[in-house]
Amino acid sequence: MAKVVTTTAEADPNNLLGRPGQYTARITFTVPGTKSAGGDQQSCDRGGCIEQWPNQAAAQKRADYIKQLGERLPFAVEYNTARPDGLLLRISRAASPAAAKKIQDAFAAL
Repeated sequence: MAKVVTTTAEADPNNLLGRPGQYTARITFTVPGTKSAGGDQQSCDRGGCIEQWPNQAAAQKRADYIKQLGERLPFAVEYNTARPDGLLLRISRAASPAAAKKIQDAFAAL
């Protein structure tokens, strides 16, 4: 991961940050060697993002929602991993499977 950017409520592309029942913190990052699908510094398409949810159930619900979107809209497919502490790792489909696995393994080990 490189070029980490902290998302603010005003810049959140999803308009979820800090709202009731939504994520409480969010960062985006680039994945070296990956062509970004967009130049927006707040977009997970830069490489990926990590969202802080109240708990694992909420993070998993978000991951499941994104997975359902990807089943209908192939451009929305992502690599997602929810942890017990409520962190949700989202990696852009532009990342190679090997790069995504490396990031997922590091995320799980934290």
